[in-house]
Amino acid sequence: MKKWLSNILVKYLIKKSVVLSNQKIGESFQLLTIKLSEKKEWIPGQKIQIKVTDQELRSYTPTKWEKDQRTFETLIYNHGNGPGALWSASAKPSMPVQVVGPRNSLDIREIDGSLFFFGDETTYGLAYALKEAHSHKIGCFFEASKTLDAAKALEFLNLDQTNLFERDKDNSHLQACLERIISAYRDETIILSGKKDSIDFLQNALLIQGVLPEKIVKKRYWGWKKAESVV
Repeated sequence: MKKWLSNILVKYLIKKSVVLSNQKIGESFQLLTIKLSEKKEWIPGQKIQIKVTDQELRSYTPTKWEKDQRTFETLIYNHGNGPGALWSASAKPSMPVQVVGPRNSLDIREIDGSLFFFGDETTYGLAYALKEAHSHKIGCFFEASKTLDAAKALEFLNLDQTNLFERDKDNSHLQACLERIISAYRDETIILSGKKDSIDFLQNALLIQGVLPEKIVKKRYWGWKKAESVV
């Protein structure tokens, strides 16, 4: 019943839009520019949803939003052969696309001071949007499956001055990331985003290290359930 109501709601919220450009960045990233049918307000950190098949939506975070031009950019990470990856890789200029949003996702408007940001390939766009919108310094820490490919996307977004950790099967890279964060930590707000297991590990470890709970903001974007991605 809940899913049925959600589908009905989305049907009325969907707006017809059009793809303006699709630029490949490295091996695994696509930078899409999309033109909306009307002007809309957007707060950095809010998400948009794109209808990638007749039945499925995928959520993405805009990197840039031009209200007067009715356009936005979003960097999409293609980490498999799922519907979102297939759609973003095949999207062509002038192709119609259906968009829902912006919708609430992560709101940092009440956060003061500097930020530390942890994420992965799925959150580079979010980090960029927050960096551009936030008047204070943001220190970035990322995990990645292919660091050379990830570095190309980060350089493109001018996020190359970051701490980049290649994923290990035993998650030892998260321990190294934790040590790097703690060594630089000076009471910043820490945003944890991306993979659920990584967020849970770092949150628990940071609390043990004495970081106050109110200094940690988390936003899970994906995880694993019964050995299948739930992205």
